[in-house]
Order: sequence, then structure tokens, then C-alpha cells
Amino acid sequence: MLIFNFLSSKEWLNNRVAIVTGASSGIGKATAIALSRKGCHVVLCSRNLDKLLEIEKELSYFRNGIISIPVDITDPASVARLVTKTLEHFARIDFLICNAGEYLRCPAARTTISQIQHLLEVNFFGNLHCIYEVLPHMLKRGKGQIVIVSSMDAKKGIPPDAAYVASKAAISGFAEVMRQELKAQGITVTTIFPGRVDTPMVSKLAVPRISAKLPPEKVAKVIVKS
Repeated sequence: MLIFNFLSSKEWLNNRVAIVTGASSGIGKATAIALSRKGCHVVLCSRNLDKLLEIEKELSYFRNGIISIPVDITDPASVARLVTKTLEHFARIDFLICNAGEYLRCPAARTTISQIQHLLEVNFFGNLHCIYEVLPHMLKRGKGQIVIVSSMDAKKGIPPDAAYVASKAAISGFAEVMRQELKAQGITVTTIFPGRVDTPMVSKLAVPRISAKLPPEKVAKVIVKS
């Protein structure tokens, strides 16, 4: 698992505000829990409000500010409402964790253009909608951190994941340029490249024992650098 630009220490996380997309399960849920343990106020986001509310109830134990906001990251208006509500509630955004995504396993020759477009809408443009909605606020403050959960597939494409690989490579490449451009303006851009992770998205995917799926908690632990 490759990581670039970790999140900072416990002191830096305490009382900070983090938006976590795809928070209803897998890496997103594990990251929300890990951030809450560090004292972060967390905004839980996904399309499934019922699951978010269940997690919000779990996180109430940590006595931090937790809110759940349903969002479709492919809809700019939905993302705009997310950021507006976050700022109304917490008055700032310190971290944006772009974790929401979709997976498609299909040989390239059988993958349709519409399927490829959909993966790009979610895994590439969906993340960009979130980034571009949060970025003006971070630039105005002169600080903030954007974390993009990519995949090792972005580094080494594995059949039959062509559309998924393309979408993850696209957001990873974009993030690498942003990382260099925004550093001088106080914005840190982090890209994380996990291998296969034991999440509902790939629950039916069989992997060799030598490269077993990572538990999402391990990825979350790395993200917050416990």
C-alpha cells in the first residue's frame, strides 16, 4: 500500500472538521471512526442516510460533533448542499476525505462506453465535484487537507478492471498535479493507494491468499497516522 503525505498528529486532528465521503461502509466508515477517536468532528456522507445515522449513533460515544448528510457526489448541487450545511454547522472544513467510489470488473472488450463514463462520473468527476466545492474555502483560510483514496490499480492495471483502472488513474494523476500546485498555498493533497480491501464493493472478488484483502481499519489507521 502506497501513501503520499500522511494526515498529521493527534494534536492536529483534535477538534478539526473532516468530511468523509462513502462513509456508510468499508474504508469510509473505518476512517470516520478513527477520526472520531482522535477528536475530530466528522461529517458522514453517502447516498444511504439510514446507514449513516446508524454510524452517527455509534460515534456519539466519542462526544464529538457528528452529522450525517446524504449526498450523491455525481450531482454538483448535492455536493454544494453538503459543503453549505457543513459550514453552517461547523463554520470550517479542515479535511476532505474523498473515499466514495464504485468498482466494475469486466474485460475491456466487453465494457461499454456508458459503463466507462459512469465509472469516470463517480471515481473521477465525483471526487472533483467535492474538491472544487471545498477548495475555495480552504484557499481562503490558507490551510486544509484533501485526501483521495485511489487504488494500487492506478499504478498497475490488472485485468479485467480496465474501466476502474482508468478512473482511478485519472483522479490520481490529477491529484499529483494539485499536490504540487497547492502546497505553497497551504493546502496539502494526499493520495492513498491501497491494494484490495475487504469492503462490500469487492465482497465477491476472490483474491490469492498471498495477496489477501486488507481490513478497512488498517487503511483508516494509516490515513489518520495513529
